[in-house]
Amino acid sequence: EIVEVQTGSYLEEDDIERIEDEFGRT
Repeated sequence: EIVEVQTGSYLEEDDIERIEDEFGRT
């Protein structure tokens, strides 16, 4: 369960970075 939680946090951070990248490119 702990591994899943850590993965979820990483995914959230990755999503935020991707959104920022998309806005930066636009």
